[in-house]
Amino acid sequence: MKPKVLKTLAFVLTLLVVFGSVASCKPNVTEKPDEFDYSALYGGKKSYENVDMKNYSMAEFGYAERVEQGFNGWYYAQKNAYGVRNLTHDGNVWQGEGVSFDKDKATVSSGAFAVRRYVHKGNSESATVFGKVALCSVTDKAVTLSVEVDGVKKYECEVADGDTEGVYFQTDVDLSDGTTVDFVFGSDGATFTCNPVVYFGDISDETLCRLTPFGKYYGDVFPWYDEENGKLYLGYIWTDDARLNDYKNALDVSDNMLTYTNVPEANNYNTWDRYKNGGRVHFLFDVNKAVDKSVYTFGARDNMVYRDKQNNRMLIVAGAYYRFDAAEQTSDLVIYASDDEFGLGWSRPAKIVAKGYSRNLPECPSLMKIGNRWYVFVSVAYNTAHQVGPLQYWTGDENVDCMDVDWQSKSFDFVDGEDLCAARPIHVKDKVYMWGWIPRTYDTMPWSPWGGYLNLPREVVQRADGSLGGRMDPYLTKLLNYGAVYRLNEGNYVTAQGTANYGSGNTVTVNDGYVLFGGNYSRNMVKFDLDMNGSDEAGAILIQDGKRYQVSVVKRDGNAYMQVSSPDDDKHKLNSCIKVENARHYEVKFTVDNGIVEFFVNDNYALTAHTAMGNGTYSLGLYGNGATFGNVNVYKLTPYCVL
Repeated sequence: MKPKVLKTLAFVLTLLVVFGSVASCKPNVTEKPDEFDYSALYGGKKSYENVDMKNYSMAEFGYAERVEQGFNGWYYAQKNAYGVRNLTHDGNVWQGEGVSFDKDKATVSSGAFAVRRYVHKGNSESATVFGKVALCSVTDKAVTLSVEVDGVKKYECEVADGDTEGVYFQTDVDLSDGTTVDFVFGSDGATFTCNPVVYFGDISDETLCRLTPFGKYYGDVFPWYDEENGKLYLGYIWTDDARLNDYKNALDVSDNMLTYTNVPEANNYNTWDRYKNGGRVHFLFDVNKAVDKSVYTFGARDNMVYRDKQNNRMLIVAGAYYRFDAAEQTSDLVIYASDDEFGLGWSRPAKIVAKGYSRNLPECPSLMKIGNRWYVFVSVAYNTAHQVGPLQYWTGDENVDCMDVDWQSKSFDFVDGEDLCAARPIHVKDKVYMWGWIPRTYDTMPWSPWGGYLNLPREVVQRADGSLGGRMDPYLTKLLNYGAVYRLNEGNYVTAQGTANYGSGNTVTVNDGYVLFGGNYSRNMVKFDLDMNGSDEAGAILIQDGKRYQVSVVKRDGNAYMQVSSPDDDKHKLNSCIKVENARHYEVKFTVDNGIVEFFVNDNYALTAHTAMGNGTYSLGLYGNGATFGNVNVYKLTPYCVL
């Protein structure tokens, strides 16, 4: 959302006209045979040849890429009373006495020790070694890990029997030329996976809150999924200073919906009149030819084209302007349908979805059919304290064409809160996902800090009544789980304020206060079951630099809300909020990364918020006034370089 000029519409239209027609132990997502295969959406994995390894060395990009000991400094080995010796390759796997390796998967028998060895070459430097150890089956026995630097134990941990979620490990090491770092694994019989990383920079740089591939903030993303080739395209605009009204267009592509590369030849659509794709030349047309200029003198902006294959037509949804200049902006949100499949002729008059926008401009609209209903989406500028977002939508009637729905009689609802800006949903195979931008700062305005970070892939959920929500899909949840760093047990938390009672089944009831887990945390995924027990507010508490941040369910005035708040911030106490089902029990999941929270409830509701938290460590716990928490787990978020 931004005050951009009409000519930038060509870029948005182009994308639809042009394009419209983990080895071994992968995340263990159990699905029925007839269920959707989410793994296919995240299948693209970067290769060794395409990775800049100046900042890190990953085992997978070493020995797993070659049948060659010492490639990129990595070795397959085993350890016994006589020391560490290399394994041999039998044509299929690296093999030793009671030890075998198949890329990142290893098997260890009783009394044996498997070793992944890294030998440093070059200058002396400090590094962080980290990774995840996870069993491949619930029947596997426990695995121990020790990190040894030149034979001296530096770190150790254990993965319990049957733990397929695994454990995260991390420690700092000092390296010089020839230093050996051994990752030593022992077990009474287990098959497990571990892909250690030696990282030479600041590990906080591996946040999932990404800039564009060329280091700019995303704005007004326009996604499109190429189902034939399994690629996600993100068109977007960016600027160094929104106050100058100097917006530039760019296009990124991803084959796993998480990591992106830029398409440099597509970065200036303003100068293009055609784009070659697979030998086919697609000519652009002026969207304003679809708009009835006798009514909307100033044409349209921020349009989206939807190719309606079922009805052999094209649809355009746009803000259509009676006036658009420095003195006044007045518009309707409208839909036009083409008279043919090519968009050469367009229906008159427009179907009006919402009428009479003035200063509150309809930004980045979209429409689509989900199931047997049509939906129209839009973000309205100057509509919140941040003056951007949130994504609102209208729900069409069942089995009624979008040009026949009485949209103006419908009330709108919200898919997310105000910190997911200018989001657009698209079809991704048989599902619907959406992307928008999260403000680069928690206090967005004035215009100079316009633009921000991409949200994580967000599946849009259609409920039985036709309303929409959001979730993090089950495969992505597993993929971003980089191992446990905390699991609630009796005695491993501290009641910092009020009282708390430990119950059966690893549950804790917090009474008018909060409990804190041991240690410091950063870049985490948190999951727990919440029983409100009549409580009017309960959730997670994060403390950084003496300030509290809360991710919670709140009940007031007969309604229930998900909200992210900063009670110690006088300027911005409530970061974001959205209504949620008023219930007693909730399944809660959220990520926190670089101050950004993505919050999910019951796999049905989603809320994005940018807090004033930095990328450093924080204390973590639970708070409430009589609520009970169970199945409490804290995981490390997968670093960007591992995806």
